[in-house]
Amino acid sequence: MHMQLANILGCFRWLTCPRKDLSTGWLECDPGLLFKPENYILPGWISQWFPWKEISVLPVQWHALCFGLFASIIAPFGGFFASGFKRAFKIK
Repeated sequence: MHMQLANILGCFRWLTCPRKDLSTGWLECDPGLLFKPENYILPGWISQWFPWKEISVLPVQWHALCFGLFASIIAPFGGFFASGFKRAFKIK
């Protein structure tokens, strides 16, 4: 989900072009390395199961994947902490 959203949002110039001033020509820019696709050759064992030999991934998609994994692993611990905190004060 995060990687697909990063791919969709990376297509919009107003999200990828940095603004240096208030001029109107800021949408004509080089989007930078985070928004340029890189091709990755898949290992042979993946090619046996799927028809793809290589995939094209934006580096911003790797950032979105890492952020999503971090958030999904760490988020439950916040809930556990809140539950333990409430139990310690006999609120629950």
